[in-house]
Amino acid sequence: MGMDNQTFREIEHSLRDIPPHSRIAVLGDCSFQTSWSSGDNTRELGEMAKALNIASAASLDCCGKPTIRLDLTQPIADVDLLGAFDAVLDIGTSMCCADPMACLQNSHAILKQGGLAITLCGATRYFGRTYYNITPQL
Repeated sequence: MGMDNQTFREIEHSLRDIPPHSRIAVLGDCSFQTSWSSGDNTRELGEMAKALNIASAASLDCCGKPTIRLDLTQPIADVDLLGAFDAVLDIGTSMCCADPMACLQNSHAILKQGGLAITLCGATRYFGRTYYNITPQL
């Protein structure tokens, strides 16, 4: 998953009403191509949280250097993750998984009740770049 300045502005707009104590999860071992890019995922997630005026941001993936190591296509064994996040950002990660439906189900499982899921998939901007392309009806 990669986030550039335009994608960040869209996310920032979508999260404008989220409370300052919020926690967000970013699916995938994200890389940033933003004004705060440093190559250090943990630092960049902190900068993102600061820019969004929220408590924290975490990345979830089974590969790379995520802040939380988790196979997004397998049942979530860590019960502390269930309902732990106020928002989940999927900026193309689920469409790169062998089982995108399991990834989407898990992204909803880690959301608090009433939380916000933001999914950008192959139908919206990354057509031809992922394993799956999902229609807007999803």
